[in-house]
Amino acid sequence: SGVTMFELSQNVDSGDVMAAESFEVDPDETATSLYGKASKAHVALIRRTWPELIEGTLRGQPQDETKVTHWLQRRPADGKITEKMTLKEIDRLVRATTRPYPGAFLVVDSKKLIIWSGKIVDAARSQFDIGLLVRGNLCFEPSDYQWLEYDTS
Repeated sequence: SGVTMFELSQNVDSGDVMAAESFEVDPDETATSLYGKASKAHVALIRRTWPELIEGTLRGQPQDETKVTHWLQRRPADGKITEKMTLKEIDRLVRATTRPYPGAFLVVDSKKLIIWSGKIVDAARSQFDIGLLVRGNLCFEPSDYQWLEYDTS
């Protein structure tokens, strides 16, 4: 993955690419750790291009329109954990929606549980089963996915 400096134009993210800085994304990356890597990449990008920016010699390249991607706007329902999800999908959702995002969530007994971090503890099971919820200290917890940090509302 990486960050890009581009020239502003009338359309969203469509100006010339002035420079880019890449970084590795680890298999267990979270939104929080990814933001940290992106922030460091932004600093490196500015440091590397600053002399050319000041001199006015930095030149961009047109974006390759065949590689342009667009993402749908995120909705609150996108963070919901469902019984149809595999444990890997739940783990990815929790890592992708952790802080600074609103978190993955599950509604049990009319209570919303926001899951900030967790891990798969029963890898033999691949599917989440709401029927296997066990009573934890502050909330229900599935026996196949351990919630390490969570809030109730």
